Amino acid sequence: MYVVVLVRELPSVAQGLRSLVGQLPADVHEAELRLGINLRPMHPGVNDPVLSRYFYIETPDQTAAERVIAQLQQCKSVEAAYLKPPEGPP
Repeated sequence: MYVVVLVRELPSVAQGLRSLVGQLPADVHEAELRLGINLRPMHPGVNDPVLSRYFYIETPDQTAAERVIAQLQQCKSVEAAYLKPPEGPP
């Protein structure tokens, strides 16, 4: 199961400091440490300020996913955190 996280745009990115694109805000990083997880960029290496705001984590089950989502949704820097819907047939 995958949890998808969309972080709010960092003011420094909006001001043009592209070196921070794809980095996690401090409150989200602190939640990572508390939860013992490692959020990964959904689109690694992109310089796009929208795509670089998406991260994900794989969880072993629904209970773990719900715990991660609940904690991340409490972060001011998180715009959305949700369980990725299962893949459907093509």
